[in-house]
Amino acid sequence: GGGVTYISGQAEAGDGTLADATKSTMRSLLKTVEYLQRTPADIVQIKAFLTPMAASADALREIQGAFGEGRCPPVVLVAWQSSLPIEIELI
Repeated sequence: GGGVTYISGQAEAGDGTLADATKSTMRSLLKTVEYLQRTPADIVQIKAFLTPMAASADALREIQGAFGEGRCPPVVLVAWQSSLPIEIELI
């Protein structure tokens, strides 16, 4: 079907590092996408709220890695303060 789906505010702690939290959160999000009978190709934007911003390259690498050889959609990074290293939204 058509329409737009927003997946807002999923976060996994992973091992506590930004890289592992990002990898764990993307794995969880892609399971949600599958549950909604969508595919990673349906994702048009990723917004990641993360800390520390100095390690944003680690988060980007893990987000891009979640798509394998496929196209990674645009990624928006937002600095934030939280007890978790990252929270990710999808459109």
